[in-house]
Amino acid sequence: VAAWCGITSAWIAYHEKYHGGDVLSNEDEKRLVAALVAISTGVEDTAMLGVPVDVGQELLECYGELGED
Repeated sequence: VAAWCGITSAWIAYHEKYHGGDVLSNEDEKRLVAALVAISTGVEDTAMLGVPVDVGQELLECYGELGED
């Protein structure tokens, strides 16, 4: 449950920070969730996330910022 809470929090943060809170197409959202699942397991190589490298970096930043409050 904790992993899914982290994934969800990073997903929300990404959308708020980079898309004004807007949701993307279903296909793009599936890729984002898959990338966040990979990030939650320790993948840090943005080329391995299945999203553009810049999006991968943004997702890594959002996920990494979860524990910084």
